[in-house]
Amino acid sequence: MIRLRNEEEFLLPAVESIADAVDEIVLVDNLSTDDTPRLIARLRQKYPRKVACFSYPYEVRRVGREHQELVASGDLSSPHLSGNYYNWCLRRCRHRYVLKWDGDMIATAAFRDAIAQWRRQPVPIL
Repeated sequence: MIRLRNEEEFLLPAVESIADAVDEIVLVDNLSTDDTPRLIARLRQKYPRKVACFSYPYEVRRVGREHQELVASGDLSSPHLSGNYYNWCLRRCRHRYVLKWDGDMIATAAFRDAIAQWRRQPVPIL
């Protein structure tokens, strides 16, 4: 699962670096204003059976003061809370285990080795 907002610079290499190591790639765009949506469409075309694309239409409050103010207002079901956003994203995933990846992270060979080892003896956390 990759939550995205304005990740055009590294999105393609980030996804390509994990594509062979995962069963599904869930891309969730959160109101990107750069070229991220077009790149998501390219990835969907390149990996049609693996990539699932979604849009989250609410601006997520930043961790810290913005988040605390919203929580203090008492609206714990707000779609602007990061925890609610995370849960929304997780519900789009079809598999039991979810790897949370960032749109600017590039996997190394050590990552692929770690995933292969984890698949041999699955535990809740990699």
